[in-house]
Amino acid sequence: MENKCIKRLIRSKSGLRIVTTDDTNKSPFLLGEPHWVPDKDSVCCTDCKKKFDFLTRRHHCRRCGRIYCKNCCDFRLELPRMCFVDPVRHCESCADISRKENEFFDKELKMLTGGALFQLIKLPESNEKRSEFICRLSQDHRYLNFDGSVEEEFEPVQLASIMELNLLRSPDVPPGMFVTYMNNEGTVKEMTLLAPPDCNKNHTISWLSAMQNGFKMATDSRNIS
Repeated sequence: MENKCIKRLIRSKSGLRIVTTDDTNKSPFLLGEPHWVPDKDSVCCTDCKKKFDFLTRRHHCRRCGRIYCKNCCDFRLELPRMCFVDPVRHCESCADISRKENEFFDKELKMLTGGALFQLIKLPESNEKRSEFICRLSQDHRYLNFDGSVEEEFEPVQLASIMELNLLRSPDVPPGMFVTYMNNEGTVKEMTLLAPPDCNKNHTISWLSAMQNGFKMATDSRNIS
């Protein structure tokens, strides 16, 4: 389930950004631009406390919006969570966060949209044969889709509707995850996804780890917005 996502190029005070025209279709991993601390409210660098003057100029971190001197805000990094086209200025603490997140955007996101093989267990579990399918993140990053030879069609799960996601790490249980979410009717549902016996376990474990990182990032975006 994906809606056509129309994007446009805009110029903000922080730089060029490519954003969706409709916020309802934006990726759940994205963050809005922060409020900038006004120049008049900052007489010294947030980090080193050096006073601003004609030679020591003010610079805003594009991620947190706080004001620093050039030396404390001279890290230029990609910031895909805010849709910037070019690398933008970061303070040191924000640079550390963006470096870790960029690993997700550069590597793990592609893995999630590629998918992994699972068996679906609906709760309460029945004695029916477990069907195998590919669980993958939609290209707009908003849904978990289930593709494969399932006898009954399983509705995509909106990432924003997931309330809890826990990885199954017990040595007695195949790699998998337990998900609690709310369906379109507003009913809380639970499901367990387990790796089939003959799947590539290393790929499945990597996919699950990426999914957990994505869920944390989406939850973080919801809490900030």
